[in-house]
Amino acid sequence: MAPPPSPTALPFSEAIRTLKAVAPGDTTSALDLVLLSKLAASVNVNSLRGRAFLPHDASSAKKKETIVVFAEGELAEQARQEGADIIGGKELIDEIISGRIQPTKIIAAPDQLANITRSTLPRLLGPKGLMPSAKRGTVTSEISKAIREAKGGLDWLADSADKGMVSVPIARVTFTEDQIKTNLVGFAKQVEDVLNGVGTQAQVNTSAAGAKKKMGAIEKVYLSTSKSFSVEVTDFQQMLGH
Repeated sequence: MAPPPSPTALPFSEAIRTLKAVAPGDTTSALDLVLLSKLAASVNVNSLRGRAFLPHDASSAKKKETIVVFAEGELAEQARQEGADIIGGKELIDEIISGRIQPTKIIAAPDQLANITRSTLPRLLGPKGLMPSAKRGTVTSEISKAIREAKGGLDWLADSADKGMVSVPIARVTFTEDQIKTNLVGFAKQVEDVLNGVGTQAQVNTSAAGAKKKMGAIEKVYLSTSKSFSVEVTDFQQMLGH
């Protein structure tokens, strides 16, 4: 659900100072970002998704990524060398469906994709933004590169229950104001690229095959921590250079 109208609306610098003041000494909490976008009526909310690379890693040291790679032979060996958590072929499908394996990232060699698509696994992975895709670089023969990117990438997607809302941990409370700003602006611009039909992840089919169209625009930005209220950032458009 979208955050309720915030009782506090401040310019970015004041918002950061306020949020840090609410949780003095907090060294573990994430600083969460919510982007509210107005989407064109014809746009499927599932089109609003992507993978962002933040200048400053915002993941928690306590969070354990589980990278699953569907690959065999030489590509499986590449995955092992890069430190993938689980590697295998079609036998992994039932393990994921049953919940015995709970991946946070999935990469597939091209020859493994048919096994995945013929199963019921896409119904489970799709809503979670985990379905391997060539456009997103997660169906590839360059397994080593994909794993390195998966370790540093932030997968995001719009909330299916609230069309146009994207929520991600954008920083840690301990980050400096400049680090938070760099991450926020960098992430928001990557979301804007998708909304503007820029890049391979942003392609949206229209009446002309393969054409692109503007999907919508970011309207509001909120920041919060687990120990604070939500603060609307009033000058985010200027921060994005608009």
